[in-house]
Amino acid sequence: ACKGKRVLEAGSGTGLLASYIEDSGAAKVLCCEQDASLASLSQQILSLKTKIFVKDVRQLDLAVPPQVIVHELFDSGLLGEGVLHLLHPLLQKQKEGGTEGGPLPQLLPARARVYGQLLSLRFEEVQGVNVTLLNPYRFQPDYHSSPCHLDDYTKTLSAPFLIEDIDFSKASPSDPPKALNMGVIRASEDGIISAVRLWFILAFGDEDKDEDEEGGEEGTEDEEGTEGEDEDPPCPSSGGRREGGRKGETVLDSRETHWKYAVSYLPEASFKKGERVPLMCIRSGAAYAFRIPQDLLQDKLYPTPRSDIKWVQAQEALHKKTQDILARVTMTRKEEAAAIVKAAYRIATHPAEFGVDPLMASRLFHSVFAAKRHAQPTRK
Repeated sequence: ACKGKRVLEAGSGTGLLASYIEDSGAAKVLCCEQDASLASLSQQILSLKTKIFVKDVRQLDLAVPPQVIVHELFDSGLLGEGVLHLLHPLLQKQKEGGTEGGPLPQLLPARARVYGQLLSLRFEEVQGVNVTLLNPYRFQPDYHSSPCHLDDYTKTLSAPFLIEDIDFSKASPSDPPKALNMGVIRASEDGIISAVRLWFILAFGDEDKDEDEEGGEEGTEDEEGTEGEDEDPPCPSSGGRREGGRKGETVLDSRETHWKYAVSYLPEASFKKGERVPLMCIRSGAAYAFRIPQDLLQDKLYPTPRSDIKWVQAQEALHKKTQDILARVTMTRKEEAAAIVKAAYRIATHPAEFGVDPLMASRLFHSVFAAKRHAQPTRK
């Protein structure tokens, strides 16, 4: 794909991928890395012919646009490192500066197929002692990376399901959060569902683009309950040995797998084998968020609190203090309030530029916007 072409690597880091691009026979290799120390390291391993730009890739202006853009801007949750925030402005700039009707640069990878699987991720008994009261302390409000190897405390409670087939050239970080249709998800055995793990498979071409388009848009399920399911989804929980894995592991369970799973906690609820699990997934520009509506769980909720009550109270108190400060500023100093909102919006739409986690940047903006919306102006 790169042979004989002008190739740009966005977020080149120490230049590992760029060295492979050089070896592939690319006509010209361009690297863009914002971190000066990483860019300096890449200069030690790359050819002198390779041009390295030390800047944010969104601020890159090239007289001759690249034919191929290579990127590795992923975390375990796919979107958390800001891949959409970085690629979308870059592609827009190429579209505006290129020849009308001309082809856009080819993205490598071009797409990702995102999968999920329900888990029972909880303690029951250790050395004959009931330790279920420790489960609330495992809870985290945001997803976290985990190798998620299956053991006595980590069990799968559904077959893998397709969450979305995302095209990086079309998805925008500024799109409103989108509810994804994942079809009908059913419990594969009796158990307490407490989390969902997410992983992804990268696609480097469009040869299979039209093969299976389910699982990307909001829609309705069919009577058989198969809409949104993948024909032959990669199953990370099956036994046996496959290339790249150790005995008893699949590639996705292997410790040699580059990306870990993204694990998101859910309200603990008990389901019987074959029961439908009303799982919802919302994709924003920075993350996939999962939830099960409380009103649909009815008597299925597990009685133990899902999180440490004191921890929740401390978080709520901190949030209230932050809202009070923002509200006071909004009510008394309109110019400063407008500047804060503008800054929060800038950080939320360009988190990588400020070195901020995209999810936290989005939360900051929503906090500021909520304070501005609810604040009452002062009366003179």
